[in-house]
Amino acid sequence: MTKIDRSSMYFSLETRSPFLSNTLTEFANNISINTHTNYFKELKIIPKKLFEKLLGKQKIQKYKTGFSVPPDLFFNKKVKEIIISKCYIYKELNSHKINDNLFKKSIDLYLNNQSFNINLWKIYIYQSWLENEK
Repeated sequence: MTKIDRSSMYFSLETRSPFLSNTLTEFANNISINTHTNYFKELKIIPKKLFEKLLGKQKIQKYKTGFSVPPDLFFNKKVKEIIISKCYIYKELNSHKINDNLFKKSIDLYLNNQSFNINLWKIYIYQSWLENEK
């Protein structure tokens, strides 16, 4: 499932199809938007209410978690060089968006294997995406 999710996300595809019933689709299309969205207070309210009876409230209210990346990967010398180089490319092109002190501190901590700031990862991912879009 993880591999399917990652590859579908890479190509911006939605591959999960849990509700394929025509009857269910017709029913859902006839429900008011406020019932669907619960006034945007809670997502997926209808399936949650249905499955709450079967599975219990604790399992239904579990928060979503992403895929974990092994921490050792971030401190691998080659990976570190790639991440830092992409971050510097982004910084050069977007200097007006970057806090120089925070950026330098994050890079220094990362270079010294003390910490990996999640913002560096976000910059790396974004810059990689930008480069692939060209």
